[in-house]
Amino acid sequence: MNTGEVLRRTVFNLLDASKGGKLQKLKEVNKREIVEGVTEEYMERRLKTLLDYVKKNSSFYRKHPEWKELKDFPVMTKGDFIEHYEIIFMAVFVILVILLVLYIVHENYRRDQELMKYAQTDALTGLYNKETTKLRTDEILSTDKDMIHAFLILDMDCFKQINDGYGHAVGDIVLQKFGQLLRDIFREDDIVGRIGGDEFVVVMKNIKMKEMAIAKAEELLTKTQQYEIKELNGSAISISIGIAMAPEDGDCYMDLYKRADQALYQAKRSGKARVCGY
Repeated sequence: MNTGEVLRRTVFNLLDASKGGKLQKLKEVNKREIVEGVTEEYMERRLKTLLDYVKKNSSFYRKHPEWKELKDFPVMTKGDFIEHYEIIFMAVFVILVILLVLYIVHENYRRDQELMKYAQTDALTGLYNKETTKLRTDEILSTDKDMIHAFLILDMDCFKQINDGYGHAVGDIVLQKFGQLLRDIFREDDIVGRIGGDEFVVVMKNIKMKEMAIAKAEELLTKTQQYEIKELNGSAISISIGIAMAPEDGDCYMDLYKRADQALYQAKRSGKARVCGY
């Protein structure tokens, strides 16, 4: 059965099933044309009116098998096309708005993270700055009170001579490379910061005993002396290290800093390039 015949049968059956109202009037006006046969374009226009009615009166679907044949037949007028186009446009618009919102949220988060990192780190070495080192240290000491932590102060020996002899640009390079050496030697969750000039602080968290901190400091001492910096033309650098232990020597940043600084002073007085504990 071709499409035209399906259309004619469907229209005719629907009209005959109507007992009054809108469809009955349509039958009276157009019965002759429907029965005698008209063009498919005309039938489609008439069928559109009937389909709109059927959508609101589901009993026609149950009564007439032709409706099942016709339900997948596309009958689209200009108005339908515009409505369909608007739906697609709105769907695309909504998706674009969602993507834009997600992009803005992502960019804001990324910018906030960058600003936070900038506020927390030392611009030259990328390590924690002085304030963040202090805050992170106090945070660890307050949350892990029963654990053993090592507080190390590291100071470069004769750094003034490097600045005077090679220039401040080379001095900055030395500090940058030493900062990278600290990141390579200590654990990722240890606190490593530059607190000013050529002075650094390392907090080794949750260690078993003081001897572990001393051994790590000795390792750093050796690797620093072996570290080659081409800008120094073969000259080596050295550091002195002072160590204090928490909670034995203090339970806050300032107390540990004072004790470790005293140990550092003892290392300097003893000839530099060495490790001393409080």
